Amino acid sequence: MSENTGADDEPPADRQLFVAFNQDASGLTVGAGSGHRVYGWRSPDRLDLVDVNRSRGRVFIIERLFCSSLVAIVYESSPRLLRLYHFVKNVEISRHSYRNSIVGVRLNRQRLVVCLADTLYVHNIHDMNLLTTIRDTALNPRGLCVLSAHTDTNCALAYPAASDGPQSVVMIIDAQTLCQKALITAHEDSPLAAIAIDFLGDNIATASESGYEIRVFKTSDGQCVRAFRRGYPPLLSCLSIHSLAFSKDSHFLCLTSNTQTVHIFRLKDRDVDKPPDVEPQGWLQCMSSYGAQAVDQLASYWSSMADMMTSEWPSMAIATLPESCGPRSVCAVTDIQGMPRVMIASTAGYLYVYDLNAADGGECSLVKQHRIIDGL
Repeated sequence: MSENTGADDEPPADRQLFVAFNQDASGLTVGAGSGHRVYGWRSPDRLDLVDVNRSRGRVFIIERLFCSSLVAIVYESSPRLLRLYHFVKNVEISRHSYRNSIVGVRLNRQRLVVCLADTLYVHNIHDMNLLTTIRDTALNPRGLCVLSAHTDTNCALAYPAASDGPQSVVMIIDAQTLCQKALITAHEDSPLAAIAIDFLGDNIATASESGYEIRVFKTSDGQCVRAFRRGYPPLLSCLSIHSLAFSKDSHFLCLTSNTQTVHIFRLKDRDVDKPPDVEPQGWLQCMSSYGAQAVDQLASYWSSMADMMTSEWPSMAIATLPESCGPRSVCAVTDIQGMPRVMIASTAGYLYVYDLNAADGGECSLVKQHRIIDGL
């Protein structure tokens, strides 16, 4: 690892305001032009300001370890330098420099992963010893990688792996043993846009840049266990997926994009009827007299429709944001005061809290809109 802190490097344009939920969605970190804020909550109506720091300049990455006082911070002035900071004691614990700008940080109680655009560094979080360097990643300027929160039985790390074509390939490794668990061709059409892992590390969810299909895979063997489609491909050319997130119990999967609609998919305990099977062969036989070209066109259409019907859609619930999220947004599904809530934090500087009807779905109602960057 280089000692150059990279003071001349420019941070990514969409990192001018950074927002991130912690591992169990019990808190939020915000990095802005003159420092950072750390929030928690006990009710949807009020945010608790746990820490605020305005002294060290613009923060474009800040990640918190659960509800502890440990945060990992990267400042705009030194984008190659990671600082570990105890905000209650107001003490910098350690700092670590890398050869290029840091684009992502993930941590749990055993591991800390630093993501560069072409490399991952896996550390033991207790002493920050470097355990391994992973260089077989796809070009990853947005820092897409996920680390499971739970570490007792399954500490899984997933990241976009290098491939020869346009497909999205995801590598899953055991972050404890550093052994490969699975290599997945997640999407055949375009690169990865978003990835999420559930709390126990049993499942990952992926979306490609086409924004058409969301898939869920087992981390143990890479098997695709669920797939959801939203909209139709011709209508999604302007869609940009921002984030995916599992609920802690893995019953729901939430998705945000550059639209004002947030989708929530049901993963377990579904009572929604599946779409009917599609059997195009009889239609093709009836149309055979219209010529080979017509038959080929119809076959292509029905093949596309049959493929669509193998996936589940639409989402079981949606939340409509009152305004655009800005360049990026992150989401979470969590329980607050014993009720399921959908939370969306945006780089426009707001946190939205919605009620989720876990039984019937439908339109989620907005409970509270919080301003999260006042004073920064």
